[in-house]
Amino acid sequence: MCLCVFVLKIVLLIPHSPAMNQPQKIDLTTWDRKAPYTFFRDFDIPFFNLTANVDVTHLLEKARASGQSFFLYCLYQALKAANSMPEFRYRLAGDEVMLYPEVHAGATVILPDQSFIFTFIPWQPGQAAFLETSRATIDRQKEAREFTPHLRTDMIYFSAVPWVSFTSVQHARKFDCHDSIPRIVFGKYFHQNGQILMPVSVELHHALADGYHVGAFLERFGSL
Repeated sequence: MCLCVFVLKIVLLIPHSPAMNQPQKIDLTTWDRKAPYTFFRDFDIPFFNLTANVDVTHLLEKARASGQSFFLYCLYQALKAANSMPEFRYRLAGDEVMLYPEVHAGATVILPDQSFIFTFIPWQPGQAAFLETSRATIDRQKEAREFTPHLRTDMIYFSAVPWVSFTSVQHARKFDCHDSIPRIVFGKYFHQNGQILMPVSVELHHALADGYHVGAFLERFGSL
């Protein structure tokens, strides 16, 4: 089992069964990414990471007006953007590439003593339902206090570092596992030229995606 995190891994609660999210096998002979996939597939360090400051002015205003968690608003926006793009739903499976119909979130849960545990948060397209379910899931996991790693790949690893307006992120990783799960980290937002900006780090497997796709994701994430 691959345990690859920054300050992040996931707990398997299975409120959303893997049987409900069966992936489609990609035909590599006709796939438009066959050439970059073949080139990057077996690199020792196949992930690339881009960090950019994203305008979250309206997102923060909405969270404050509703009294909801800003992190959960960001999580919803990020999953909505990711699920609109196949590059965030591709996963390696041995010598095959699979495309999930949807992906979910795994996020760090910080405890009062500053230690952390993990939680699985299923994707829901309705914002209100997603926020309600996510909040309840996090509350249950805080009570359980179980430090349990993930056992599934149809998700994206999410974390937040609200103490630092970082300019880059490097994730911890084991090199003896074939990992292809994206990682997204939210940083500390700051004011600049009348906007509220937040650093967002996106890490993807280069056999499955390119810098163009990170740019498209960040644009969709910042668009309400």
